[in-house]
Amino acid sequence: RLTGEKQVTFGTPAHGRSKRELLKTIGLFIKIFPVAIQIEEEDSFKSLYLKMRNEINAFLKYSAQVNSSSELNHAFHALLNYINVPIQTKDGLHAVSTWLDTGHADPTHHIRLQIYDFNDTGKFTISIDLNKAIFDSNTQSIVVNQFQNLLDLFLSDKNASVASITESEKQQLAAFNETERTYPQNVTL
Repeated sequence: RLTGEKQVTFGTPAHGRSKRELLKTIGLFIKIFPVAIQIEEEDSFKSLYLKMRNEINAFLKYSAQVNSSSELNHAFHALLNYINVPIQTKDGLHAVSTWLDTGHADPTHHIRLQIYDFNDTGKFTISIDLNKAIFDSNTQSIVVNQFQNLLDLFLSDKNASVASITESEKQQLAAFNETERTYPQNVTL
């Protein structure tokens, strides 16, 4: 929203267990695929949500038939992980699950957005994992605040324009992009 980008592309995982015989097989079958959304100037949060829903539904429909690779996984700086299936236990035992950020995510991923409800409460939790090699503590705070502002705006008015930004956000963006530095003239690149 702040950058004015017309397309947002992020990676999102699929469980990779498209065949019944794979459901009980031990191992990691996760595949990462791209999801690309075109953002138009006139898009509202609602229209953007509908575009995203349609794109993700298409992704889920066809992901079982396409192979992924570690190279494709490394092609994304942003990853969206949406988990809406509760973790079940054997024999009906009660268990409570939570998301643990180990801090050791793929180094090519700058930001990971985890949205989940492992315990079937009907309330989703959002976790933003930021690559500490990319985002210092001040920038991490800015990213989290920006996301919260965007989420608050979405929840208060789904028909609001995605492109609209506040004066405070414009100033914050200008300060963030102020990267001009004096470079010594006697040094070559």
